[in-house]
Amino acid sequence: TFTASDNYDDVRFVIEGKVEKTENPVVIIAENLTRFLMGVRNISISYSGNQGTLLPGFMPHAEYVGMNQYNGQLAPGWLFIMGYQDRDFAEKAVRNGWLTTDTLLNTPFVLTHTDNLNIRSTIEPINGLRIDLTANRRFSRNENAYYIANRYGNFPDSTRNIMTTGNFSMSTIIWGTAFEKIKSSNQYKSENFNRFKEYTKVISRRLADKRENIDNSYIPGDDEYKDGYEITSQEVLIPAFLAAYSGRDPEKISLTPFPSIWGIMPNWRITYDGLSKLNFVQKYLRSLTINHAYRSSFNIGTYSTNLLYLAGDDGLNHIRDVQNNFIASHEVATATINEQFSPLINVDFNFRNSFTTRLELKKTRTLALSLSNNQITEVKSDEFTLGLGYRFDEVQLIIRLGGSERELKKILHLSKKLSF
Repeated sequence: TFTASDNYDDVRFVIEGKVEKTENPVVIIAENLTRFLMGVRNISISYSGNQGTLLPGFMPHAEYVGMNQYNGQLAPGWLFIMGYQDRDFAEKAVRNGWLTTDTLLNTPFVLTHTDNLNIRSTIEPINGLRIDLTANRRFSRNENAYYIANRYGNFPDSTRNIMTTGNFSMSTIIWGTAFEKIKSSNQYKSENFNRFKEYTKVISRRLADKRENIDNSYIPGDDEYKDGYEITSQEVLIPAFLAAYSGRDPEKISLTPFPSIWGIMPNWRITYDGLSKLNFVQKYLRSLTINHAYRSSFNIGTYSTNLLYLAGDDGLNHIRDVQNNFIASHEVATATINEQFSPLINVDFNFRNSFTTRLELKKTRTLALSLSNNQITEVKSDEFTLGLGYRFDEVQLIIRLGGSERELKKILHLSKKLSF
């Protein structure tokens, strides 16, 4: 306060100065919380199913809308023309006399089926952070059967030789077991492999319990490995393999070699350039970007019908192999898990003096379970990359065409990478 020495009328006071304006922290928190909650930018789910039929020796030729009147029947029929894939179509063709009786024809009737499921999503929870998620599942099945006529013009069942083949792949996560160190100091022991062996006992018990609930005459026994589900059983090895190396609960892992869509796990790619907005960073760098990506998949390269498999009225197979295991419905040669940190960490520096630097670390791992010799092969690789570069913003290029000249200004980026 102050007091004037004299009295004045009609006095106006003017105060000049600067007041520092700061953002309300409540507003900042509210804005960032809203952005986080609304961070899911998009979600995309796509499914495609492809089916096909190949029937060699089909005699009728196509006329109107792909059909023909043959032996008193419209061949191949409205359902076939509309795209319906009938598993009994070959039998129908035999009954209607649509197939050639040439005894030299030795090409199978084929039904193909492929399922593809792809899921994608982009999330931006905070400024400068982008997360791309992907998940997929692919299953294919090819069913082959031979329809070969004998000399009497009949098609005996003995020639069918029905066979089903296909493959399977699904995105998964095995991050939890990726950084295991196998050293000479512990005699190259692997905790992941030891866990796998323990899980085979759990899977054996689960399979035995499932069979016992259906077949009252089945006696699993008191051993660690139940009757018909020894450590060499394909039905035991594949679920134990996936559970041990993915870090999942062996009590809950799917018992089939082809897990359902509920077993899909996401892969991701993360990009963050938020540090580029810091004043300290902007003083030296045009941009600073950090990247990380993870991709992993579980694969059944090839499977085929086990010709010795025979399901009874209870839906169970009671035939065993030479190792006393119940025979599985499908024979699998190899199950693999592929994992890639591509990269585990990547940092790109773009300096204001036009120099660029890249530091990158990649890790890959391949796990293969061979069912022919019951062996797991694990292959790992680590790669460190150092990249240096320089950017020329305005490089003059002179192009001569037909006696005329044209001057262009382009950006030239020179770089060199060294990998270990």
